Amino acid sequence: LVNALPQERVDLNLQAETNTIHVDCARTTANIRGIAAAEFPLVPEPDEDNRIRLETRVFKEMISQVTFAAATDDTRPILTGVSTRFQGNTMTMAATDGFRLSVRNAEFPGFVEEPVSVIIPARALSELARIVDPEVEHIFVSLPADRNQIIFDMDNIVMVSQLIEGSFPDYTPVIPNKHMTRSVIGTAAFLKACRTADIFARDSNHTARVRVEPGDELQSGHATISATSSETGDNVAQIDANVVGDPIEIAFNVKYMTDVLNVIDSPQVALETTRATEPGVVKPVGSEEFFHIIMPMHFGR
Repeated sequence: LVNALPQERVDLNLQAETNTIHVDCARTTANIRGIAAAEFPLVPEPDEDNRIRLETRVFKEMISQVTFAAATDDTRPILTGVSTRFQGNTMTMAATDGFRLSVRNAEFPGFVEEPVSVIIPARALSELARIVDPEVEHIFVSLPADRNQIIFDMDNIVMVSQLIEGSFPDYTPVIPNKHMTRSVIGTAAFLKACRTADIFARDSNHTARVRVEPGDELQSGHATISATSSETGDNVAQIDANVVGDPIEIAFNVKYMTDVLNVIDSPQVALETTRATEPGVVKPVGSEEFFHIIMPMHFGR
C-alpha cells in the first residue's frame, strides 16, 4: 500500500474501537483492519544469564555457507532447517537437501556445559543475516525453556524463531574418510568455468563433467569442465589444477558446484574425490572449518 501511494504527506488515524487505521494521502484514502493488541502473542524475553555470544561476522558467514544447501520444499520439513549444535566452545551448523551437504564449524567465546542441538529454519537464518547491522559486533543466542523457540538479540533488534521439531538425519556416514585424488583449483577460475558450463547443462538437469588429471613432463595438472546440450550446444573449459592422485572424471550438478563456490572466499579450493560413483568434497584451502559434499550424477559415455 505504501509503495502505491502518491509522493505526498501520509496521515494515519488509529480508530481503537474498531481496530482500524485510516490512511489519508492526497486524494487517496484507505482503511486497514487489524486485531486487538491484546491478542498479539507474547514475545519471549532473552535470557541474559544463559545466552551464547557469537561474533556477527563469523555467524553471518556460517549462515551463508550452509543455508543454500537446505531443502526449499516441505516434502521433508526437517530438511528445510539447519542443524545447529553447541558443544563446549564449538558451534556446528549443517544443512542438506539430500543431494548435497554443507557443514561449518566455529569456536565462540564462553563454554556450554551441556551439548545443545536444535534445528533452525533456514529461512529464519537467512532473514537474520539480512537484517543484522554489520556494525554490530555480537549476536546473542538464547533458548527459552519449554518454548521450542530460539531468540537472537542484537542491540536494538530481537528476533524470535520457532524451531523445527524432529531429529535431523545423521549425516556422518556420508562424509568420506579418505580420498584417492585431491585437486587444488583457483576458486575464481573454477567458478567461472562452472557458470559457463551451466549455460549448456540446463537441459540435462545441470549435469556437467569434471575431469582432473595430474601433470607430467609435458604439461601441468589441469581440470576440465564440460557440458553438452542437444539444443544449446556444448562447451569445454580447461583450467590449471594441482592434482595429486589418479585421473578421474565425475559428473556433478554444476549448479550445486556454483552455489558452493559462491560462498568460499579463499583464493583456492580443494576438490577431493574417490570414485565416479562416490561423493566429492569441496573445501577452502587453508581452512578446516568448512566442507561441502556433492553427490555424483550419472552420465552416458
